Amino acid sequence: MKREFDSLSIPAAKELMVTVLASGNRFRFTAHGISMAPFIRDGDQVEVASLTSPKVGQIVAASREDKLYVHRIVAKKADSFLLKGDHLQNPDGWFRQEELLGKIVAVYHKEMLQTIGVKRFGRVVAGLSKGGMLPPLLRIYAKIFKKVEKKS
Repeated sequence: MKREFDSLSIPAAKELMVTVLASGNRFRFTAHGISMAPFIRDGDQVEVASLTSPKVGQIVAASREDKLYVHRIVAKKADSFLLKGDHLQNPDGWFRQEELLGKIVAVYHKEMLQTIGVKRFGRVVAGLSKGGMLPPLLRIYAKIFKKVEKKS
C-alpha cells in the first residue's frame, strides 16, 4: 500500500502540517496503522485543525523524535499531556503542549464522515483507554457485532 508521506520525510511532513495549520487552513492525510482502531482505521482520511487549548479526550497529531502520532489525550498535568492509542495497551508518554501539532476534527472512512470517537464521548473513551479497558471492550463489541451480522 502506498503511504501518503512516502515521498516526504517525517520532519518534512511535520513542517508541512505546521505551515498549513499556521496559515489557518486544515491539513488532511491518510492514516496508517491500527493504534486508534476502530475510531481511526488504516487508510482513513484524517483532518487536522489548529489546537489552542488541548483537552482530555481529544485526538491530536503530535510529534517527537522524528515520529508523528495521531493519538488521544488520556490525561493532563500542568502543561503536559499523556497520549495513548485507543487500541494500544501502553501510552506513548507525556508530551509538552508545543509537541502537539493540532487536533483531529474529522475522520473520513470510505469517504464518509465519522464523528464517534472524535467529537462525541471523547472523555469516556479516554478514561477507558487510559485504564486499559478499551481494547477488551472493543473485542467483546466485535464478537457481539459479528453474531448480530450472522443472524441478519
